[in-house]
Amino acid sequence: MSSDFQLTSSKLWNAALGPRSDDAHSDARARLRNTLLQMRKGTAVLVAHIQNDCPGLTVHDVSHLDALWEMADLIAGPEYPLTPAEAFVFGGAVLLHDAGMSTAAFPGGEREIRETVEWKDSVSISARQFFGRIASSEELFNPPPQVLEAALFETLRLLHASQAEKLASQQWIDPASGDQMHLIQDHHLRLMYASSIGRVAHSHHWSLSDVQRKLEKNIGAATELPQEWIVDEVKVACLLRCADIAHVDHRRAPSMLYSLMKPKGYSKLHWSFQNRLKKPVFEKDHL
Repeated sequence: MSSDFQLTSSKLWNAALGPRSDDAHSDARARLRNTLLQMRKGTAVLVAHIQNDCPGLTVHDVSHLDALWEMADLIAGPEYPLTPAEAFVFGGAVLLHDAGMSTAAFPGGEREIRETVEWKDSVSISARQFFGRIASSEELFNPPPQVLEAALFETLRLLHASQAEKLASQQWIDPASGDQMHLIQDHHLRLMYASSIGRVAHSHHWSLSDVQRKLEKNIGAATELPQEWIVDEVKVACLLRCADIAHVDHRRAPSMLYSLMKPKGYSKLHWSFQNRLKKPVFEKDHL
């Protein structure tokens, strides 16, 4: 599921963001839709780096992100009430929720990551596992490559959700022109919705009590959108976490990639499990 066209097969996407005849709000709807598709292209480049920094992970590329619309359709149903603004926040959070899982998501790259407490803790734990004892100061200062690789994986795992919250407004600099680049290119929509998108993306690693406590249930429409296009962040966050947990089928661990990656340890368990799974089906009131 890697093309924009396949997003349009989602019933929720079409109901909220798809073109329609005699649409009094066609320009506003198209603005949200086009901004989200532009964001998808930028995020696809970003998440393509995840496999390099976290080689043991199952597939986390744009095909996984697109599939969450399919999962949301299955879970919520085609009649689920989602305003275009909520669909925009959902789509943005879908794109960003795992995008912090690479050094490319951090403006300072690996140098920035190595300055965090999480990195220092991960190096200490990984070194102890590698040496079978508490590592010396020298071993922690200059750890072997295996320890650095394991520490980077664990640090990114710990930080990726909080980093996702920053990505909606984060800027990168074009090295050729010096221009600022953003994943949300529309300045007004970024100003209005980057914080909601970031919080919802971050929330997939929160407890449900934190989801209810930290997110808003009634956010007014952006000033250039119709009044009734409100956003319930709690509703959108619940849809994201349900869709994310439901997408664990063979597409996350395809056989050819499985044979090439040769994952080990806990990663191998995830690959082996997901490699055998078909798509989920809806039966009565459960998947």
